[in-house]
Amino acid sequence: MVIVGALIMAVGGFALFVTIGNVLLWSKMRKLRRHGVQGEAVSVLHDWMEGKHRVHYRVILPDPDENRQFYETQVKEPEPIGSVATVVYDRRRPTRAIVGTMEKVDEIHRSEGGVVKFVWAFGLGTILLGRALIALFS
Repeated sequence: MVIVGALIMAVGGFALFVTIGNVLLWSKMRKLRRHGVQGEAVSVLHDWMEGKHRVHYRVILPDPDENRQFYETQVKEPEPIGSVATVVYDRRRPTRAIVGTMEKVDEIHRSEGGVVKFVWAFGLGTILLGRALIALFS
């Protein structure tokens, strides 16, 4: 039974490991919901990074003194330079910015939150079950 407990713990640990990306995306969207503002950005440069198109944006804010920029990678061909896009931007951390609307951020946050809660409950439950089996039969 100790071997079975160890295998159950391994399955739970694997479930947690596989969803690390979901947790990071969920956390980013949660922070954008709390601190992000919806605005516009203009694409100023296109280049190539790790097999994807990287589009650099300059965020248009009412405060002219600040130079707000971020980039986003995408698989599809980007719009021409000078195109205006709707963005959700976090002034505290520009790397959190995302092209899209607040509704898109809310939708991603809800969908990723469901995955994270379900898989992490399963993963932690199986790890605890496996640990209990090991403690009982060793």
